[in-house]
Amino acid sequence: MGHFEIIQGSKASTPYERAAPQYPTIFYTILKMENKEIILIEWVDSKGMERWEYLDEIESLPPCICYSVGFIIEDNPDYKTIALGLSDTQVLGRTTIPSGCIRGIKKMAISSSCS
Repeated sequence: MGHFEIIQGSKASTPYERAAPQYPTIFYTILKMENKEIILIEWVDSKGMERWEYLDEIESLPPCICYSVGFIIEDNPDYKTIALGLSDTQVLGRTTIPSGCIRGIKKMAISSSCS
């Protein structure tokens, strides 16, 4: 994955586990950023209709072209997983996109600070 160091383990005695002890131990991944790169993914998604249509009135229904931006947290040959937000110990808003749907990936440059 290049710009992340992955440390895996299990959380013990977290607030979640104290609130819901019937659930098994939660496994976690901590992402340590070496640099702050984000990526833009252009990808194709399916489209559908939720209503009945007359056969003689059907129009073309091409797939959607989508754009997603985020931190890459899993770079698998079969799919890419990105997150909208990233801290030392958490991620927010994960999206997994199958590699067969990806039309292009562009690394985006961002500032090293928010100021």
